[in-house]
Amino acid sequence: MYMKGLKFILESFIMNNRKRKNVSYVEGGFKMLLEFTFKNLFSYKNESYFSMEAGKGTSIMNEFPKVNKHRILKSAIVFGPNASGKSNLIQAMNFMGGMISRFSWNNLPFPSFAGAKDEPITLSATILKEAFIYRYTFSYFSEEIVSEKLEIKSEDGFEIYFDRQDDKYLVIPDDLIMLIDKTPKDFLFLEVAKTFNDAHSFNVVQWFAQDLLYLDTNISRYHSSTKDFEALKDEEYKNAVLKFMQAADVNIEDILLIEETVKNIRGEELEILGEQPVVTRIRLRLKHRQYAKDGKRLPDFTLDFSQESEGTRKLLYLASIILTNKNRTILIDEFDKSLHFELSQALLELFNSPENNNQFILTTHQLGLMDCNFKKEQIYFVERKYDGISDLYSAYDFSVKTNRNDYFYIKRYREGRFGATPIILLDTLKETLKEVGEL
Repeated sequence: MYMKGLKFILESFIMNNRKRKNVSYVEGGFKMLLEFTFKNLFSYKNESYFSMEAGKGTSIMNEFPKVNKHRILKSAIVFGPNASGKSNLIQAMNFMGGMISRFSWNNLPFPSFAGAKDEPITLSATILKEAFIYRYTFSYFSEEIVSEKLEIKSEDGFEIYFDRQDDKYLVIPDDLIMLIDKTPKDFLFLEVAKTFNDAHSFNVVQWFAQDLLYLDTNISRYHSSTKDFEALKDEEYKNAVLKFMQAADVNIEDILLIEETVKNIRGEELEILGEQPVVTRIRLRLKHRQYAKDGKRLPDFTLDFSQESEGTRKLLYLASIILTNKNRTILIDEFDKSLHFELSQALLELFNSPENNNQFILTTHQLGLMDCNFKKEQIYFVERKYDGISDLYSAYDFSVKTNRNDYFYIKRYREGRFGATPIILLDTLKETLKEVGEL
């Protein structure tokens, strides 16, 4: 129901608005995640591997145009029970980005797996950026970097650009040797090299700082004056977002931007300094159509963005993300939360469509989304074992007949063929309720 309209809006907006100042399109090649590996972080003690490359022998679909020999997936979706570690997976990706894009360290954040503080946290990502494929890896304890390596893909494999083991540099370009003494034991050499304008280090840092976007479970928490909606001042962009919302069957007639002045939290202090004690901000209101019981059109009514349903707020924010970004890797935790199942399906088809230029990595509890025309290497599962360790694996690891019209992942998941299913002791739940009632 939704899909045709959503694809039309996205395609026409991209064609007509690529060079508009208020839209953050980035011209040039793809800038995507290929692989992510991590160890001893959050609920993951053992090394866990996640890939956004298409598997050998699978149909060419849901992919970006091939980059050399690399077939890069447009999306992946992660399933698993509550508290299994789905959110921890994409938080680990976001955590690596935060570690790289910050410069000053006062004791390294060290959220290791419980009981494994004598082992370093290890993070590694293979990314595509500015026509280069980089593999960047580092391990650390709470007060020092244990190892750090940057590799660049060549025709013969990965070549080491620099390799640091504790305070020793086994491989380093001649023009970066002078930076060794400028790198404390608790600093990433990558960040230091980037600060001194090393091109390859700059590319990697920029990818994590600008090309990786993380949206947590509280997408809809954004209030009506958030800066994320400032681009709606542009009339053509606003109309595109409005059409997107309407194509998704949301009853919105118009998006209103209202300027308001509010007292700065430091108002009195600023006034003493002779500075402006108030600030101007844009407030978002949505105009809705209204009808009488006999179908007659009534005057429209407006609601503040904060008064809208959680689903409407989330969809508007997602629309702004989808329409204003290109060539970014976007992480969304609990993607389908507050969205109708059919709308979630339509968005997934949109993410895998030729019109989409972003890469999406999603978590969900909605099992029905397994059968949304995904390839087996796009479907991941997380299972938390008896010892509290999360285990990550893909449907590609199983013998399945991918892309067959009569093959349904959800049916086999419910049969327990992929694992990662919750074990719910209903009788124990009932007993607990009874015991509490008798207190």
